[in-house]
Amino acid sequence: LCTELWASLSEGLTLSAAFAQHPKVFDGQTVNLVAAGEATGNLRDVLDRLIAHFTEQKELRAKLTAALAVLLENGITTAEALRLAEKTIGNLALRARLRDATDRVLEGESLSLALSRTEIFDPLLLDRLSVSEQTGSLAPGLKDIARTCRAQLDKFLNTFTTSISAGVLVAAFSFVAFIAYAIVSAVFQVSSSFRF
Repeated sequence: LCTELWASLSEGLTLSAAFAQHPKVFDGQTVNLVAAGEATGNLRDVLDRLIAHFTEQKELRAKLTAALAVLLENGITTAEALRLAEKTIGNLALRARLRDATDRVLEGESLSLALSRTEIFDPLLLDRLSVSEQTGSLAPGLKDIARTCRAQLDKFLNTFTTSISAGVLVAAFSFVAFIAYAIVSAVFQVSSSFRF
């Protein structure tokens, strides 16, 4: 991914255009936010906010699954575990989604189905959760999912920060190259105006 981004940036594409070539990694919203940052000159601020947002989303999954696993292992019911885990979430919109999931569990819906409606978890993780529910090993399954979420977070942050640093590096090199070209061009213009 980094090599492809670097190649795109070297060809003169903007960072947002380079991101847009990889829709499986960078969704449309991310691409549009980066494009807005480029247009307004606030790319660094936008990138900082995106990193914080993605980190929060990924950490929420690891935090939530780990908290649920611990609570369930200690005899707390699924619905009560969700209520307690809900209180640990600072993001009010995500907390509201989790509250809706808790209400669905109280109405008899499975945990995996209720959480799938929150759009917090990836389908693969939800499938694993469903298998854990069906086999009666929900707490161990949640622990395993928490480990997976943590590994995904680490991988994502590594990839994203590497991509961003590559983009910033290319932008800096381009700026220096432009300045060098302008200086050399000016020197040649001045020297050609002298006649000996």
